[in-house]
Amino acid sequence: MEGDPQLSADLEVIRGQASRIAGITKGLLAYTRKPGSVWQKVDLAKLLNETLGWLDNQFKEKGIEIKLYFKKVPNVRGNIDQLHQVMLNLLNNAKDAMPEGGIITIDLHKNTATHQVVLEIADTGCGILDSEIDKVFEPFYTSKGLGVGTGLGLFVTYTIIEEHGGKISVESDHGRGTKFTLKFTG
Repeated sequence: MEGDPQLSADLEVIRGQASRIAGITKGLLAYTRKPGSVWQKVDLAKLLNETLGWLDNQFKEKGIEIKLYFKKVPNVRGNIDQLHQVMLNLLNNAKDAMPEGGIITIDLHKNTATHQVVLEIADTGCGILDSEIDKVFEPFYTSKGLGVGTGLGLFVTYTIIEEHGGKISVESDHGRGTKFTLKFTG
């Protein structure tokens, strides 16, 4: 064992990955326990527009078109920084699912029957396999290549939405796209 170069290389990879996971976990715990976390009324349309402004150049470079369908909705109560992280995670995932370009459709409306604010973010990307759809919110699960994603984006997104008293769900058609639906009590 001691002189086996393959074993040594494998052990080094394991050490590196364990260190990476420890660092990610510490960062995640620090993020979720951030002192002075302020909850306020959040205008989701404004937050989405700001987030899209930050990502605009990346979308243009990838040939991604954004279609917005915003209806007037009540503000939701929440932490603006955490909700911003949710938007970044979902929009970056949509962008990554469309390396050759495509369309991201964002629909913000109020469900009058349930009185919930509903946000849908859909892409025309590669979609998610049926066999993997139930795993997307699990920590450290990623369908991206090795070293591309941490597998924490959707886990963090799910956790934040749950902390806000909301719900998140996903629908996907492999090869045709994915839609995430978020529901908030207004």
